[in-house]
Amino acid sequence: MIPDAAKGDDLPAAVEMAKFFITLHPGLYQGEDPALFEFLSLPECMFCSSSVEVTQERLADGIVQVGGEFTIPEQVEGAVLDEVTDNTTTALVLLKVDEAPYEIRDNAGGVIRSHDGGPFNAAFALRHVDGLWRVYGVEIVDP
Repeated sequence: MIPDAAKGDDLPAAVEMAKFFITLHPGLYQGEDPALFEFLSLPECMFCSSSVEVTQERLADGIVQVGGEFTIPEQVEGAVLDEVTDNTTTALVLLKVDEAPYEIRDNAGGVIRSHDGGPFNAAFALRHVDGLWRVYGVEIVDP
């Protein structure tokens, strides 16, 4: 469920939506239902659509991720609200994200590869549409 703090139309709500949205991402690789991730993604979000496409292909081949959940430290790296451009309310949010270690396993449970996880930065472009912040762009940036 979408957190109440992410349901407003102001910048703090946009930040909370970005935090919530990115925590859904590992679930795509773990076999969770992508419906909420897709609902919160606007059609122009290439990161969003490619994430869903790639993960669905992997899952169809029996490849699944174990671990790799994301946590977000409390401090936001940056956020700005733009109510002028394109006559829409847009928010740009930069978050530091910590990724837990994970393994990629084949359909027999064998480990294909593992990763130690670690921090990275994620930049989000959100647009307030029909009373809810939705994501129209994501860029992953090395810390």
